[in-house]
Amino acid sequence: MTKFYEKEFDYKNVHDIFNKIIREMEVKKVLFPYEKLQEFNTPTFYSEIIPLLTTLYGNNSYLLDIVSKEFNLENFNFHKIFDLENMIIKEDYVILDNIIFFINPLSVEAKSIINGFKDYSEDELLFNKFGIIFQEQIKNLEDKKNSILKDKKFDLNELSLEKIFQDLIKNSIENKSNKIKIFNYNNEIKVHLYVDGQYLKNKEYSILTINNYEKFKNLIDEKFKDKLLNWKYGNSYYNLYLKKDLNEDIYIEVFKLDVDIKSIKEISFKDKEYISFINSLNQPSGVILISGKTDSGKRSLLYSILKHMNETRNGDNILSVENKIKNSMDFITQVEADKRANIKYEDFSIIAIDNDTSIKDLFNLASKGKFVIGLLETASIFNTLHIINEEVNNKYLIAENLLSVIHVGLFNLLCDSCSYEIKFNKTNNFNSFISLDGAPNLTDIIKEENKNGCPECNYGYSGRIQLSEIIENDNILKDLYLKDFNLNNFKTEKRSKSWNNIYESSIALVKEHKISLNSIIKSIGYYKK
Repeated sequence: MTKFYEKEFDYKNVHDIFNKIIREMEVKKVLFPYEKLQEFNTPTFYSEIIPLLTTLYGNNSYLLDIVSKEFNLENFNFHKIFDLENMIIKEDYVILDNIIFFINPLSVEAKSIINGFKDYSEDELLFNKFGIIFQEQIKNLEDKKNSILKDKKFDLNELSLEKIFQDLIKNSIENKSNKIKIFNYNNEIKVHLYVDGQYLKNKEYSILTINNYEKFKNLIDEKFKDKLLNWKYGNSYYNLYLKKDLNEDIYIEVFKLDVDIKSIKEISFKDKEYISFINSLNQPSGVILISGKTDSGKRSLLYSILKHMNETRNGDNILSVENKIKNSMDFITQVEADKRANIKYEDFSIIAIDNDTSIKDLFNLASKGKFVIGLLETASIFNTLHIINEEVNNKYLIAENLLSVIHVGLFNLLCDSCSYEIKFNKTNNFNSFISLDGAPNLTDIIKEENKNGCPECNYGYSGRIQLSEIIENDNILKDLYLKDFNLNNFKTEKRSKSWNNIYESSIALVKEHKISLNSIIKSIGYYKK
């Protein structure tokens, strides 16, 4: 017979406490499943409150917080016993870590779990008012749990899967992760959290067994049926986006919407480049293209530009059409790309468009007097110039409207605690960078990342820095498009004019022991003359 240990209590307050918790859950926007209440009598004893609530709501994080505050669980003293055998409860259970949570502590499934611990006496197992069974003395509890999981194909209900999803997002936010990967590994569903492009090596964990994965994927698909999922945690708001790869791995991107937007001055422009770029932003119309690889900081730079233009160009209406809205800017109009059909471009003088629009369309808008900013995913700034030439296919349209092209990259910063010194000529890839202006001498000391990392970092890195290079539409660039489009001649002439390219900026940071050669290769690739 299952029993709950009970503290002496004023039972006249039981009904009031039960309803108070329900009201607080409603404030948290967790709807109460009234139809399930018909299966129960209202709680008579204090010990019935929490088993009943966990049956109705599942193992909900809001419920646990509210109940903990209400009853001061840490200081609870159990000394009176009540049998709950007459309660009618039909829900399942949830297992997390070394604790077995019973949404229904009296169900047939729960009893089968209890039988799995029949080698231990009742004194070793504690049933408390949560309907939680746990055993601190059992050293091999994890093995027993896994054995039960394999023997009993757990079939989690919707409330349990919802709780797993909520905890997944909560865990990501608390670890400042902007990407979650969910994948099947040996029939166990695991999670990786990513920060600064690297997954957190100490944060991998399992959430499900394989037999519940399809139901969990269905729940996720339902949540993301509108592509975007809005989320609130604490006082902050987030946009969540879903994508899947060919292996059916699930990725959820998490973007905080109230992140401070940097000023352009804080972006890594040289003084000369900064002055020149600001001059481009002061032009009445034209095209600025921001290019870079995936996760290179293109959108962050775009937001900085839009913030600057809002502050300096009074009266100009600004539109940003984005595949994914990664930050909210209440001073402009932001629209997701698949909802732009109702937008009239003629209502705006400044238009930023993500990389799913043809480049020729950007230049056509500029030719009509619009200031246009486009985002392109390319490997190098010269790739960008080539794509412009190929896709626009109108040399006069390009020469007259292109203001500048900016190529950006994000570079992992070395951990000060565990990075180690090495001679430049002893690194694996020094030959790729030796010809760069400003490259270290062969025997100069640089630093490399410790791939095992330390408690202060993630695989040898700690944080990132953005670097950029810019080509403006000067006479050299105009001639590139108006004449024979010879990129090799263009590169030679630009470098003869002391053009500061992104490789030279990054190799300078290698000499300063801030980044490694491997960080350059990962961000922008090997250097090619």
